[in-house]
Amino acid sequence: MTKYSEGSVRHIDGDRWQARFCYYGRDQYDREVRKYVSRNFRSTSQRAAQREKRHIREQLEREAVMGDLLEKQRKEDVPRICDFMPESINQMEANRLIASSTATKYRSEVDVIRRHLGNMRINEITTRTVKALDAELLKEGYVADTVARIHNSLKRQPRGRRGGRLHPPRVLSPH
Repeated sequence: MTKYSEGSVRHIDGDRWQARFCYYGRDQYDREVRKYVSRNFRSTSQRAAQREKRHIREQLEREAVMGDLLEKQRKEDVPRICDFMPESINQMEANRLIASSTATKYRSEVDVIRRHLGNMRINEITTRTVKALDAELLKEGYVADTVARIHNSLKRQPRGRRGGRLHPPRVLSPH
């Protein structure tokens, strides 16, 4: 849960005041960073401004709780890699975007991924996860070409935090 500082109040001009707070959030690389938020408001006295600051802080914390709940729900809606990958292969095969022999090869790669990554959600897979998988497969005795194919299978899947979309498929020419 996001926790805001007690904050401070400063007088801007006339009856205008500003409440400022800091909190710890996440940046685009999922690192914890200190962030700041300020709200301007009107008040007749310093005492009234302090009351308004407390009210603003409570409102920010309520919004943060709701945001955390929504984020948790959004994360739970993301499919698991072991469910999504076979489904996407079936869809590509049904739409004749890949040959049946290619689909069979992809399914064997998915079986290896499923054994190692289990029930991870798509948005939980990071570069570090993939590198650890590669190292583990090499340690188990898989040859580099096989590890590269498995690695590329993961690259064919959705990218980004929101689930993304499949890479543009190569359309097979009719034989």
